Amino acid sequence: MDKTLLCALVVAFFYWIKQVYFGYTLWELTAEVFPQCLAIGLIYGDVPKAMIIGAGISLMYLGINAPGGQLPADKYIATAIAVPLAMQTNMKAGVAIALAVPLAMIGAQLLNLKKVLQVGACSYRRKAS
Repeated sequence: MDKTLLCALVVAFFYWIKQVYFGYTLWELTAEVFPQCLAIGLIYGDVPKAMIIGAGISLMYLGINAPGGQLPADKYIATAIAVPLAMQTNMKAGVAIALAVPLAMIGAQLLNLKKVLQVGACSYRRKAS
């Protein structure tokens, strides 16, 4: 299996686990940056570089609070995109961490858009029933 496809499947699995909240069995284990970076580093064969990038992303978003459930920035989507991209293109850690900032902001806005669309769909379903 190609490294890129394997990495995409692993990253998708970690992001799915982060989103579903079915109990707290796997969520506490996988809903952090480091397990995802470890898996990406193992796939690409450079665990130290992946963990350095993950540590930088994690430190940047350490103090973020989500008041009312609205994330100001989504560190998980930033990790899911910035770390594999840095590993594939041999990007320096500082550049990858700088790339993670706008990705986290875009990810948070996409999450807000998803919530708005789901509320609209609930209203439509209620009218249809």
